[in-house]
Amino acid sequence: MAVKYVNFRGLEVSAPWGVVLRAAEKGGVKFSLNSGHRTMAEQRVLFDRNMRLVNGHWVPKPGHPLTAVPSSTAPHIRVGREDHALDMDPGSTEFGDFCLKHGLRITRPVVGEHWHIEAKDGAKLRSVAKRLEKFAGKPKRHKIPAARYLMADLSSNNDQVDLAAYKAAGHRAIALKATEGVSFIDPTYVSRVEKAHALGLKVVHYHFARPDNHPTAAPEAAFFAKVVKPHLKRGDRVCLDLEKDTAHQTVNMSRYAQEFLDDVSKLLKVSYPWLYSYTAFIRGNALKTPSKTRLWLADYSAPILGARGRITNIWAHQFTNGVNGPRPHSMAGLGSHVDVSKLSRRALLGMRIK
Repeated sequence: MAVKYVNFRGLEVSAPWGVVLRAAEKGGVKFSLNSGHRTMAEQRVLFDRNMRLVNGHWVPKPGHPLTAVPSSTAPHIRVGREDHALDMDPGSTEFGDFCLKHGLRITRPVVGEHWHIEAKDGAKLRSVAKRLEKFAGKPKRHKIPAARYLMADLSSNNDQVDLAAYKAAGHRAIALKATEGVSFIDPTYVSRVEKAHALGLKVVHYHFARPDNHPTAAPEAAFFAKVVKPHLKRGDRVCLDLEKDTAHQTVNMSRYAQEFLDDVSKLLKVSYPWLYSYTAFIRGNALKTPSKTRLWLADYSAPILGARGRITNIWAHQFTNGVNGPRPHSMAGLGSHVDVSKLSRRALLGMRIK
């Protein structure tokens, strides 16, 4: 049968799921939806990114989640069915309680993925949605921000890059990976940062931290500053990408971030550096945004700037990895499946972008 899909906080979900989600939101239930329905192509990108073939069996790559083979019956696809899976952070029990209260039982069938939920009965999902329809109201339209507020983030993983076309589409800033750890320089960094500046783009230069290898931040801060210094222009920003966990929580992430950004601020003589991290990491590590720092949040839901619950000072929000999260999943000059962030007006002004 033909399934109707609607927009919920920038994500595509079946119409019945949309009704239940809107009703729960209207009823004051706290939850964060990270993924809804996926196309076969979107599932293929995720599968290729996360899985590898070992002795004839598909297994997750180290540090990557188990991902279903793209098929018409995959949980997030389910061609012709309305009861596709949802991913919620943090696997909200409040949403489950809301569903149960209205007669809809949900399950978490994937071991180790507390965020993955499914309706136990598709027919019941439709009947519950029908009862809640009047209370839920109509779906809201997701408005795509103007191009100057949208920023892609690139590394050597992105091999199809035309920055001139990106700039011509109205984008004003680009984030580029510069370094990782204490020795790795992204091989595309120098050529891309020079091209970006030649085009008049502002650049967010970022360092991917490896606290799992270096429990103190000073060596990584010194390496990053040395590489970036010759390429730093007026209006650019520097950023610490802190998302790599350690084996036994041996590193105080708040202290690590403060030390790194303090050192970088002194070495590069910059004010208000950025910190990039994602919601679950911030919560799991009780990560506090260092003083005089702006937060660049990764959370695959409709862009929220300013504050999200206890997470505050959000100046930029990466709302999609090019597969999960609201659209757009592609940008001019960069093809499809691109990390895209929305910048706040204050972030634009700080980068001298009108």
